Amino acid sequence: DDNNPGTDAQPFKTLQKAIDSVPPGGYVVIVLKNDYNLALTSEPVLISIRNKIVIIRLNGYTLATDIVEDTSDNRIKGFILHKAGLILDFSHPGSRIVLNNTRNVNPTNANGFISLRQNSSVDIIYYLSTYLDTVAIELAAYTHLFNVYGTGHILIKSTSNSSAATIKFNADTAKLIYIINFQLHTVD
Repeated sequence: DDNNPGTDAQPFKTLQKAIDSVPPGGYVVIVLKNDYNLALTSEPVLISIRNKIVIIRLNGYTLATDIVEDTSDNRIKGFILHKAGLILDFSHPGSRIVLNNTRNVNPTNANGFISLRQNSSVDIIYYLSTYLDTVAIELAAYTHLFNVYGTGHILIKSTSNSSAATIKFNADTAKLIYIINFQLHTVD
């Protein structure tokens, strides 16, 4: 219930309500208590994160989405960041992100699950070595994990000495990143 105070005992119903409960310049830690499928919720098509930091602890659950119809467009239901940060915490075994495409359609605007705008950043961090050979992120046909336009950074990091998790592409049309007018820098 979004009328709840947002505590562990009485959590908000939607991610957007939890994000909106924090003032600009602040941060919020969202802990999933169950599998959460954005496509089956009352969340907006693009959950807006502006001028704040959002940490989502997957807590051993799956955060899923799908390509949905938004007016006359097909969009991946996900997040849009403006001068903001998003950290996805995979610290518990079983934590997953799954991008579905149950209607087998191509997104109209090539948006990603996470769209970065105006100096935004995304960090995906795997903490446990128990993720070896585990699919942590799964992408269906025509889906993109990231869509970037402008400046910012994306970090996918494991804190273990081995490869901690796997990103599975279920079709050659699934992409990790779709870049529009973005400066990509790599570090050795």
